[in-house]
Amino acid sequence: MNPAPALLSALLALQPPAPTPPAATPSAPPPPPALRLGLRSLAVQGAARVLPTLVIVRDRESYLAAISGWKPDLRYPVLIDDGTPESRELIGLFSRGFQPARTVRWARPGPPPAQGWKPDRAEVEAAVAMSWGLPADQATCAALHAAWKSGGYEPPGLVLLHESDPAWTAGAALAAGRGQVLVFIQAAQGVDRVISQPEADQIARACEDAAEASGWSWRTLGDALDAITLCLNTPNRLDKPKGEFLAMTDRTGRLGEGAAAGPRWAYSGQVFGGPSRAAYVAMCSLFLHPRGAWLFDGYPTTSPWDQFDATKAGELLTRAGLATEVIDAPRAGARDWRLRAARPVDAGLILVNTKGNDDFFDLEPGQCKPGDVPLLSTPAFANIVHSWSASNAGNRDRLAGRWLERGAFCYAGSVHEPYLQAFIPTPVLAGRLLGGGAVGACIRSDDAPLWKITLLGDPLFTLGRPVARDTTTPLPLPDAVDADAGLREALTRSRFEEGLTTLLICGRDADAARLAEALLSQADAPIDAATARLCVLPLARAGRNDLVWRAYARCDRDSQRDPALRDVLWLTSLPLLEGSPDSALLDLLRSNLRHDMPGRDARTLAAGWRNRHGVGEALTMLEALRDETQNGEYRRQIQDVLGSPPDSWGP
Repeated sequence: MNPAPALLSALLALQPPAPTPPAATPSAPPPPPALRLGLRSLAVQGAARVLPTLVIVRDRESYLAAISGWKPDLRYPVLIDDGTPESRELIGLFSRGFQPARTVRWARPGPPPAQGWKPDRAEVEAAVAMSWGLPADQATCAALHAAWKSGGYEPPGLVLLHESDPAWTAGAALAAGRGQVLVFIQAAQGVDRVISQPEADQIARACEDAAEASGWSWRTLGDALDAITLCLNTPNRLDKPKGEFLAMTDRTGRLGEGAAAGPRWAYSGQVFGGPSRAAYVAMCSLFLHPRGAWLFDGYPTTSPWDQFDATKAGELLTRAGLATEVIDAPRAGARDWRLRAARPVDAGLILVNTKGNDDFFDLEPGQCKPGDVPLLSTPAFANIVHSWSASNAGNRDRLAGRWLERGAFCYAGSVHEPYLQAFIPTPVLAGRLLGGGAVGACIRSDDAPLWKITLLGDPLFTLGRPVARDTTTPLPLPDAVDADAGLREALTRSRFEEGLTTLLICGRDADAARLAEALLSQADAPIDAATARLCVLPLARAGRNDLVWRAYARCDRDSQRDPALRDVLWLTSLPLLEGSPDSALLDLLRSNLRHDMPGRDARTLAAGWRNRHGVGEALTMLEALRDETQNGEYRRQIQDVLGSPPDSWGP
């Protein structure tokens, strides 16, 4: 097949010729494979102008049709609104990071869409091929590969997906946006299950077979195919003898079998979740570039912990132009963390050093829980130097799960005890990322054997720099409607739930917070429970902790039981418990202890109760809390608080 001239031109632009050195100067050595992979990823991104328009769709046909409108030299983000608060929160997070000039809703013209999110395999192939300029009647993977080869383009990796696995939405976007080979594979389900060695070998062999069949070189690092992205809800952990686990993303891309798999030929990462979340992860990786960094160093200042010094890493990031906040010794204990987590973190890069398991993290001094993970104002890549943190990544009661719920689109951590030397020291990691390395390579030691560090996200994500935005080319999607088209009418007619929803998905948090404040300031304001729920998060992100709990108090009981909203209540209430806290706030907290950390919440509440009512009343409150439940573990944790000195209560 002869590719169209426009496609051929775009492909050639992705392979810039190497500069010719002066005759008297010896040629420079080639970049190492990790850096070369990042530079290749940046070349594909940099060749495409970005329309500053965020497209929101509701069904799979529209999602695939919107992606098929991409071209090698023109892209725009596409996210999914499935009607849930979770999907709309992700859209708002992305919008605040991307800062679109326009946000639109779009539906594919034609008959009503089919129900469900399971596409035909041909639909996915066609969308990816069309995104690279092939006409609809020739849009197959075979034709696309022929066009790539004709144009001299080498794809950087493989994307594994299956049409019945809901994470296919990330696979389609990452294959299209990064110019990668689609591989359809069935795999065991259950992110938090443990995959057997034979099952893992089967996935690894499928990657090798697909790489071989593609015709591009793949067997060593530094050749054509150097990345694998598992867009699958398959187990994150690989069984290892004697009760240990290895990272599935470290197994994939290695030659050999089982726990003894040897040389790495590709760097791997995993995207899991439902359609809306998987699409969010892909679009963040393709379109966002961190403007700021947040570092917290919970390690001692002695050797070997000082190799991970966040202050040194922060200096590198600051010199590179990122707005950087560093929290380090001697003010890096649990109280420091929790007081800082009372405000959201607005940073696209998060580097944290702590110790512990997947359900707690120790600092210097003190201990925090997953519920102490701060709110994020924008999407982030989080690298957590901490044993076990990613061992149950699909569970929000565990560390990785909480970071992902908060909006981390890429997460590096460990699935088991890896020992400190398995992690890349924080200053070294910062240097690798700033140098343009692909994150899947940056987080791993060169030539290390199969081990326990995992990457939950796109292995080809790079810090990079924002791509030029095209403000003149029209969006190639007919009949797109501005998402805020009905905003004025909604607010004029007091349809505040509709108005707040619109503001949030458009990333207009400040406006949403001002509206929420105005509504809450009026005792007779027409604010129902659904509207109150929508007020909670923008108020928290605006730093209006004094109003967050008042909005939460006006939510219905089902919303108050939402574990994510309960986190917001507790995170933002901590500074309000100093002095003489409001009795209504104390009563609200008493009714909303979190199921995964009742003892910690009871200890925090007891301090506020003591400050307001005295030690005796606080003890009476704790006894009543203990006696109200039949849950043995719950009772034990509260009894521990009762048995502790009152001056030890609090953060």
